[in-house]
Amino acid sequence: MTPADSSTELMLLLALRLKGLGEVDAVADVHALDVDETEWALAELIESGKCVYRPVDGVMKYLLTPSGRELGEQALWEEIDDPSKKQKIRQAYNEFRGLEEGLFQVLADWQVIDGTNVHQRINKHDDYLYDQEILERLYNIDVNLQKILKPLARMFSRYQNYENRFAKALDLMRNGDMQYLMKPLIGSYSTLWFEFHEDLLATLGINRASEDSTWQLPSAT
Repeated sequence: MTPADSSTELMLLLALRLKGLGEVDAVADVHALDVDETEWALAELIESGKCVYRPVDGVMKYLLTPSGRELGEQALWEEIDDPSKKQKIRQAYNEFRGLEEGLFQVLADWQVIDGTNVHQRINKHDDYLYDQEILERLYNIDVNLQKILKPLARMFSRYQNYENRFAKALDLMRNGDMQYLMKPLIGSYSTLWFEFHEDLLATLGINRASEDSTWQLPSAT
């Protein structure tokens, strides 16, 4: 089955939603779009009132407008206007949620030692075996994540770049660049995880606030 290609406008509206706000390179990177094409398409979105271009901390960034968000949701819903597609994406969403607790525990354990204990302390990363055990758990989670991504990528081409982006983050970590585990704004594994989560919510029309999830990273004491 040849995956369906989403329109450039849909992919950009979705990318802006996932990013919250971003520069053109970051927006284009979500779905591996050409940067020049992305810049032209974003200018059209600004003209039609679907996004704005404004300074944020002295840097010009693109931001989705409420109408752009609404139109993006409508386009996503129309794209999966097929009971079998909806069922497959819903299944992917449920399987993904099943992996979340494990991923969140990895992130917690990377930051603190004995995270469930009142005597928890900051992980100074001076225990190689402790850190390696955490990363092995992450690698096992990623194996199962890829099993979720592959059927989606066969259905819609816009999901194909997630595999590449997650793989890039893991490769960088394996080469010692551990900021790619959870540093925000750089395509870290946790950032991609939350973007993929938001992608599924947007595609299925689920309100994140309605999800039964109260998990938070523990604070080291």
